Amino acid sequence: MTLVDRALAELRAAVTPRQPVEPVKGMTPEAAYGTVLPDGVGLYVHVPFCETLCRFCPYNKVRLEAGLADRYLHALRREVALLAPLLQKARPGSLYFGGGTPTLLPDLVEEIIGRAQDFGLHGEAAIEVHPCHAMQHRRCLRAFGRLA
Repeated sequence: MTLVDRALAELRAAVTPRQPVEPVKGMTPEAAYGTVLPDGVGLYVHVPFCETLCRFCPYNKVRLEAGLADRYLHALRREVALLAPLLQKARPGSLYFGGGTPTLLPDLVEEIIGRAQDFGLHGEAAIEVHPCHAMQHRRCLRAFGRLA
């Protein structure tokens, strides 16, 4: 077990999983976020999952685990739903997927691209790709070709 694996195991053991928090009834996105988003706002989606943890990578990431990924996806979908009214008014100007390795979750990437297009995405979309995964995750990358 590597030092990073040991540290992650200790962290997981020390942290009590939080229960999902339901939005306050009647709370508007403006009240939750305290702002109106500017037209052409840039969107960043952080996908913190990796197959392995590279020693050189300084970013917030964890090894891909089904249960953890499911909880993350649920929270991300709720966040997008909460922001939807603001995003429809703001018409996003860009969409960027970072991580981790976002291409590990191609269904999520395609879903978020579709939602961004629903919100009127009128600029570029980009995704971080580990060079070793470029061919392996072609399906995910093809979603970006459909944006043009």
